[in-house]
Amino acid sequence: MLKLEARQCLTTAPEEYDYRWAKTLILNVATDSRGRSLRLVENEDDWHFQQQMMRYGSGLHLTIDRQSVLDEQLKYGLLKLTDSAIRIHRRSFDFSSALDWPQHRLDQLIETVEAVRAIEGINFDTSNGGLAYSLEVRGNNELFEQIVESLAEFETPVTVSN
Repeated sequence: MLKLEARQCLTTAPEEYDYRWAKTLILNVATDSRGRSLRLVENEDDWHFQQQMMRYGSGLHLTIDRQSVLDEQLKYGLLKLTDSAIRIHRRSFDFSSALDWPQHRLDQLIETVEAVRAIEGINFDTSNGGLAYSLEVRGNNELFEQIVESLAEFETPVTVSN
């Protein structure tokens, strides 16, 4: 059974409809009675969630944001969960401390980043040309874990202060 959490919905809207605060968690999680694929989307906060819901509605895309509606649609066969759902794995990396590293260590980071960026089917980019990168791997959890392991040693440690 699929459980909708806060600020999550299922929609037939294409990913191009999403603003940056909306992230697809699972592709092809279900199909509707017309055979259209639905994806599970999550938003950063309540205000952006409401804005995204209006955007989906403006394009006349099927969108379900309440568990009771989802359960009813599944019960009556209007929606069907798929066996071919694709989970999207994401992780951010902060390499800001690299500016203070010796050249050989910086070269290792650059080589690792270039190797990761060369892997087909993943997205690994920085949004502002800086040293904060976002990784996105669709469906392949093993590949995602391998990439995270190869990059984790270069991350800037996060310190928590009270």
